[in-house]
Amino acid sequence: MEQRTGAYYIARGMEYYGAGDQENALIEFEKAYTYVPDEPEVLFHLARIYHALDDFEQAKALYEILIEDHPNSARKQEAETYLGYINEALNGAAGTTQ
Repeated sequence: MEQRTGAYYIARGMEYYGAGDQENALIEFEKAYTYVPDEPEVLFHLARIYHALDDFEQAKALYEILIEDHPNSARKQEAETYLGYINEALNGAAGTTQ
């Protein structure tokens, strides 16, 4: 039942995500996360949405979970690439405050 419910929210989230509606996509993927927290697609899309919304800390945490807990995921390489962008942005921001 949880897997089916998670799939429902993933599908809804993908509809919003595809339409560029990050805020509603976030709501749906957060619901999916409560049902299937170990699903790599949920982790990846949540991270992408947080990244797009400039919540780098939350995106970074989710990319790291995906990379560490799902090393064979089809999304691992993309997550590593996006994590690199976030680390560059965070390091750049830290450098400007010193």
